[in-house]
Amino acid sequence: MLLYHYTNDRCLKRMMDGTRDGYLYEPMRKRMVTGRDAAGLWPIRRFLPVGVADGMPREAFDSWTFALLEATPATHAENQEFPGLWDLMLGYFTASCYRDDGKEIVLLSFDARRNDRAFVIDKAPLERLLYHLRGETLGQERRREKSSAYRAVWSTKTPLFAYNGGFSVPEVIIGRPIAPERLAVVERIPVPQQEFF
Repeated sequence: MLLYHYTNDRCLKRMMDGTRDGYLYEPMRKRMVTGRDAAGLWPIRRFLPVGVADGMPREAFDSWTFALLEATPATHAENQEFPGLWDLMLGYFTASCYRDDGKEIVLLSFDARRNDRAFVIDKAPLERLLYHLRGETLGQERRREKSSAYRAVWSTKTPLFAYNGGFSVPEVIIGRPIAPERLAVVERIPVPQQEFF
């Protein structure tokens, strides 16, 4: 099964040659790695943001790689309940390029394997809340709602190879590193130059 991951050109270089600042944690061997051992697509983003923890299992605090089932999924690009979702995601990818001083968004693909610790989650409960809260400050009550939305998303976690469709906003989370030789560049998208006034 082919999966897709968006990154930027600078991050891709680090994935391919393993040069990184600091160390990465290798969960299978329970050790820290750096240099060439740190090459590849690593799970470095937490599922849960800081402060959202009520009732979540320990696994939800692990680092994950986020991927998509299609390069431009209709579930994101044409979602009637969440119009503009795909544009928001592309904005996130573009912002990551600006932050890393990258010049291109890079779309990668790779074949998923059964031992990748990969699951499909439905982000709809979280997106529903975020669309509802857009522009509001998060008070205590809203934090509880956000915690509840993350729990709802986590409860949809389905092993990738058991997933049969049906999620409104499916995304894949992967808990193990993907070796650089498994990664293929599908497309390079130039990032528009940011103008400052």
